[in-house]
Amino acid sequence: MKELIISHPSQLNSLSTLPLVGMKNFGSIRLSGNMSEHPNKTDYEKTLNRQTRACGCDSSAKGLLIGLFASGAFEIFRFATMENSIGSSAITILATTVLFAVAGKAYGLVKANSKLKRTVSEIQKEWRPEKGFKEGIVCG
Repeated sequence: MKELIISHPSQLNSLSTLPLVGMKNFGSIRLSGNMSEHPNKTDYEKTLNRQTRACGCDSSAKGLLIGLFASGAFEIFRFATMENSIGSSAITILATTVLFAVAGKAYGLVKANSKLKRTVSEIQKEWRPEKGFKEGIVCG
C-alpha cells in the first residue's frame, strides 16, 4: 500500500474511522510540508496511524458479552418458570447477542472517530500552513 502523505493541515479532515466516510485503502500516514521539522511529528504520525485503523472491536466484544449474559440470565429465568421452550430461548439469546454486538461495534467506531477528530484538531492548531499554498483539486 502507498503511504498517504499529508502536506497541508486541511487534508487531515478527510480521515475517518467510519465506513463509507473519508479516505480508505491507504498505507501509513506521513506528515510533510512545514510539519516535517515539528518535534512531535513522529508521535502525531503514530497516533494518526493507530486511530485511523480503529475498528471498534473492543466495544463489539463488550456488547456481545453483555447481550449474551443479560439475555441468557433472562431466558434461564423464563425457562425455569416454564414460560419458554429451549428453542425459543436459544433464538432469543442468539438474536439479542448479535444485536448487542452490532450496537457495540457502532458505538466503538463513533467513539474512535471522535478521538481521531480531537487528534486532528490538536495537530491543526500546531500546524501553520505555508504561505502561498493552494490546495488543488485532485481527480482520479
